[in-house]
Amino acid sequence: MSSPFHRQDDVRSSSFTFGQVPSVRAYQIHPTSRQLRGYIYRLLVGVGFIAAICHPSTLDAGWRKPAGGPSASGAPEIILTFDDGPHQEYTSTILDELQSRDIKAMFFWVGHRVLRGKKTTAQVDLVRRAVREGHLIANHTVNHVNLCATDAEEAAHEIDANAHIYQRLTGLPIIFFRSPYGARCKQLLRMLKERGLSHLHWDIDPREWFHRDAEQVRDYVVRKLRNLNGRAVVLMHDTKAASARALPDILNWIDEENRRRQLEGDQPTIRILDASTLVNAYLTPAMPHWFGQTATRYVYTLSDTLSRLVP
Repeated sequence: MSSPFHRQDDVRSSSFTFGQVPSVRAYQIHPTSRQLRGYIYRLLVGVGFIAAICHPSTLDAGWRKPAGGPSASGAPEIILTFDDGPHQEYTSTILDELQSRDIKAMFFWVGHRVLRGKKTTAQVDLVRRAVREGHLIANHTVNHVNLCATDAEEAAHEIDANAHIYQRLTGLPIIFFRSPYGARCKQLLRMLKERGLSHLHWDIDPREWFHRDAEQVRDYVVRKLRNLNGRAVVLMHDTKAASARALPDILNWIDEENRRRQLEGDQPTIRILDASTLVNAYLTPAMPHWFGQTATRYVYTLSDTLSRLVP
């Protein structure tokens, strides 16, 4: 499904319908080729990564730890989160695995993946599927931009446009946000507060985006879980084959480890929490803002409809 990248205000258009995805300001003209788009995207990601490394003030130190708060049960608890999708192949594989085990995760998705390209329709369908199967969708910006290495106007656009895209696609409030690269700075903190967004960081990061080794992902996560006390948010990427391949092995290990712990009675079992567990703790700030936007939109739609019906 292609996008008509023309108007700067397309992303705020009230004419959007489910299954259509608005274009955003970052893409006002038609790119000349798929290859060129790929080069540009990789350049943006690379610049953001380098900026995050070179500017210590933007690194992830200072985000809430443990990311998901304390364990409510006192036992080891994990919440599975996936960044950077949706991806036609790997997100689908991950959703299949989660569905087979009735596990609900949180997906921090970027807008550009549902805005353009030959796979757009399939990836929009994955958004619908994820919501239908009970997963939470969260904001990860449109273009995976380091928001602490860009000006305030562009940073605000990356947050707001992506929120608009996924609220329209899901029909649900987007109350969670994850900063690309874990960047943290006063500018970003102010913007999140103004929008009532809650940042969810991570505690366990196997860095599969770097080494791309499924076995290494499995071993790292298992090592962390074996000694886990309290709650931990696990970060993986549903754009990486290593994540899709490692997930079944990680979940199988948890099942086997829990059986061992139950038999031996020496340790509490590891609980995999539904991502919605976090909603109660973070619900209040974002909901009034979302309900206000939704009510305004429906009132406008109803008025417009009535004006057409009444002669």
